[in-house]
Amino acid sequence: EETLIAFRLRGMATDNPYAGQGWGAKLLREAERYLLAKNCHLLWFNARRVAYPFYSRLGYQFAGDAFDIPGIGEHKQMFKFLK
Repeated sequence: EETLIAFRLRGMATDNPYAGQGWGAKLLREAERYLLAKNCHLLWFNARRVAYPFYSRLGYQFAGDAFDIPGIGEHKQMFKFLK
């Protein structure tokens, strides 16, 4: 029986002058490759509402309902099985 190894991504953002240039996607793809090499099977995080489309385009899925983080706003948990 194989144990599921999961890692949580915390606090990722791109500074406004660099948003939309692909840096966030490149960083996340490199993190996925690194974690896969470490035998990680699942990456998850709490995504801000404005970032839902970004993460969805990279293959992440929603898990559960939206929730509020006071002072920050709406979030949903998202995840992706790495392969």
